[in-house]
Amino acid sequence: MKKFIIGCALALASVMAQAAAPLVINGTFENGLTGWTQSGNTAYQSVFAQKSGNHSFSDGAIGQVGYLNKLITTIAGSHYDLSFDLRSTTENGVNHSEVVFGDLVAGSVKDNFYLPTFQHFTFTNLLATGNATLLQFAFQNSESFILLDNVALQVSAVPEPVTYLMLLMGLGLITLVKRRRSR
Repeated sequence: MKKFIIGCALALASVMAQAAAPLVINGTFENGLTGWTQSGNTAYQSVFAQKSGNHSFSDGAIGQVGYLNKLITTIAGSHYDLSFDLRSTTENGVNHSEVVFGDLVAGSVKDNFYLPTFQHFTFTNLLATGNATLLQFAFQNSESFILLDNVALQVSAVPEPVTYLMLLMGLGLITLVKRRRSR
């Protein structure tokens, strides 16, 4: 009976391994820019219009590109899902936003976009090539603010090979227990 319980626990652990906690700390900017770095032409306002909570990142610099960066601890070869909320405050001017995950452009919001309310964006199945991956948001705008909130990164729902191994080990233990009982 003990081995049966252990086998079931290993099978359950393989399923639970997929439901990892979000990897971005302070993705809601409730602690200011703690853990984030800015570069290029950026301006930060902690209290502006926000999707949730009391704060959002607001890039109000005009002209050149501004960047918001965060180094995330990842597992090389693993896939991740990134989600965030984005808004622009005026329909005048040129707005552009691009998201980079490691060496790969995860996606972009088209030029001259106007988002009068926050819209949710998700980029899935992003491959990490190292144990630390740079998450970068690039913004360019004129006569406008671009607002970012609720940045979240988590392991993709695609099972990793280790997950399959744990599942097979659990099923193997269950089979072993059943064989011993039938003898």
